[in-house]
Amino acid sequence: GDIRFKDFKMIFLSFAKDRKYFIETNHKFELFLPKPVKKINLYNSVISLAQGKIPKSIEKKTNRLEDEFFIENGHNYRILVVEDNITNQKVALRILSKLGLKAETVANGSEAVNAYDNIPFDLILMDVQMPEMDGLEATRIIRNREIRKLYKERHKKVPIIAMTADALKGDNEKCIASGMDDYLAKPVQPRQLAEKIMKWMDIKKHAPIFNSSFRNNSRQLFDPHELCERIMGDMNDAKELIQIFNINTKSQLNKLKDAIDDKDFNEIKRESHSIKGAAANMCAYRLRDKASEMYIVADEFNIEKINVLFGELEEVFHNTEAHMNRASD
Repeated sequence: GDIRFKDFKMIFLSFAKDRKYFIETNHKFELFLPKPVKKINLYNSVISLAQGKIPKSIEKKTNRLEDEFFIENGHNYRILVVEDNITNQKVALRILSKLGLKAETVANGSEAVNAYDNIPFDLILMDVQMPEMDGLEATRIIRNREIRKLYKERHKKVPIIAMTADALKGDNEKCIASGMDDYLAKPVQPRQLAEKIMKWMDIKKHAPIFNSSFRNNSRQLFDPHELCERIMGDMNDAKELIQIFNINTKSQLNKLKDAIDDKDFNEIKRESHSIKGAAANMCAYRLRDKASEMYIVADEFNIEKINVLFGELEEVFHNTEAHMNRASD
């Protein structure tokens, strides 16, 4: 090349599918910016590189999960996400999209069985605790129907991976006993999910280049940096998730209040469990912890204590909502 340009710093502008080429030519380029390029990202990149810095909001080529796990021709695979909480659905779909995969979603085990009957999925991600029919029962039904398909239609066995919120001792054994192949603890971490998908769909990954760990600060109201890390994006990408989470949580708090008024302890547990899982996925740690406390106290059948906790839960949510809105402005 021309020696006049030997000291120039170059940014690779292309589509997500070209990240593999970017890695292979890592001696030429400083950063990768996926198209369509956002003005603020391009501006920050140019200014920072001119100053000899790497912009905080742009990942270097050595720390992108997609580079290691991006699945070429991922649109050819069919994945079913079975999850009753819409926030958790959206987070899972976001991660899968970043890995080059598309998925369909259903909200309970009964819908999962119906979907299985009509579509030949390559993999099923199955929540365990759901209304109408839980993931364990749905898996047992799918496996029974699968036996008939295996003989009649030479149908292949579909891998089913459990998504468990509590990961209590014995839960994993129950999942395997029901016919599931593997399990993931909630909130699902992108790397762990990607590794399970690669394993059970028998897909080879690129050379490992990602080194990251998630924080788990129980005292923190909301961790926007970890949320961006989880969804592999920035706060612009997180805005829709935050809006959905806040709307859905308000609805769940109303249902929880009705359950408390009716002294329906099973429904109290179900709603608090769902709030806890979504809050953990959104890195809203105080809300997660308070909902977890409500879930445990419901077993004591102490309605006075539950009412006090509900007031605390509402306050934590309102503070979390305000913090999230400020972070996403």
